[in-house]
Amino acid sequence: ISPYFYACGYTATPGQSNLKRSTDGANWTNLNVPNLETTFTIAYNNGLYVVSGYSAVNSNDQIQWSTDAINWNSSTGWGFDGFGNRGIAYGAGVWVIAGQNQQFSAEGSLLWSTDGKDWNPALSGGFPLGEAYDVAFNGNYFVAVGLEPGDGNTILTSLDGKTWMNTTGGFLNNGKSVAWGGTNWIAVG
Repeated sequence: ISPYFYACGYTATPGQSNLKRSTDGANWTNLNVPNLETTFTIAYNNGLYVVSGYSAVNSNDQIQWSTDAINWNSSTGWGFDGFGNRGIAYGAGVWVIAGQNQQFSAEGSLLWSTDGKDWNPALSGGFPLGEAYDVAFNGNYFVAVGLEPGDGNTILTSLDGKTWMNTTGGFLNNGKSVAWGGTNWIAVG
């Protein structure tokens, strides 16, 4: 567990503060993730921070990693070419990021990595319109929510973060966020 709270945000100019850190939630220190105008989400596990955001310059800069949340490194492998990586989860030895792929690739809407540094598209499943909004892990499996207008396949599950399956009872158009509450999943759309 990280001893800090983090807040992601937007700056119109790369190089300005787009990440904040606090030990008490009241007093915040400016940090910066280079090459990102916006940071959307950050996660921490076992000494590694992974942050995602928007870069107008390079899609691989949209996912960055750090061991101290101060010195950041660009990811390798697959990157998003859209405006956002919206959710990050870690579980079962795998990092998963939900995001937007403007090429409308189902597999490109969910990326996975075993080290948080080199990213791959989902092996199967995903959101056909290329937009996943959030992902969470409950200790046993991942759940992701995203955009799939009209057919209700807006909630997906995965045991390994790589292969995704449709569920029943999803939202008509899109799911926006998902969380595990200890006994139940809650999804909003």
